[in-house]
Amino acid sequence: MSGKDACGGELESEGYVIAITVVDSIMGSGKTSAMINKVNTDMENNYIYVTPYLPEVERYIEKTEHRFRQPLNTGDGKLDYLHRLLAAGENIATTHALFLGLV
Repeated sequence: MSGKDACGGELESEGYVIAITVVDSIMGSGKTSAMINKVNTDMENNYIYVTPYLPEVERYIEKTEHRFRQPLNTGDGKLDYLHRLLAAGENIATTHALFLGLV
């Protein structure tokens, strides 16, 4: 993902090493395409993809070979559904609006 600002780190939780990478660059610079290519060549790991726009979530789900799920509002809210998806080890694609209430 050259030409983009990327930062990241790792943390350990319950015996798992969790790697987090944030990629920041201007629109149209290829961030989503690069991530789709990375995910399609790595079927071993799980991913959470967060973007500001719902059409980008839908594009990402359509273009990746992994099965990605979106948190749905099933009466208890999307955050509750997100927790269930995480507990089930699902790949997740969502907008960042879901996380605004967490801070």
